[in-house]
Amino acid sequence: FTLKGFSADIANFVSLSGDLGFAKTGMDIVAVGSNVTAALSAGTSASLRLSNASFGLRSGAAGTTAFELANGTLTAT
Repeated sequence: FTLKGFSADIANFVSLSGDLGFAKTGMDIVAVGSNVTAALSAGTSASLRLSNASFGLRSGAAGTTAFELANGTLTAT
């Protein structure tokens, strides 16, 4: 299934937005995304943001997980 324009905010600390797609391949879960922005913030003085990135995730039944955010613009304060 796909989520176009997905946006989530967790406790005003972590935010994630973008276009995401999910599938099950055998016993693995695979997710891909584009135009993904991920941000972490600690108050108003410290933050880390990756904007307009590509996203990939594969989680296997054997407990193996691979995660990647790539090709975006990194901003750190």
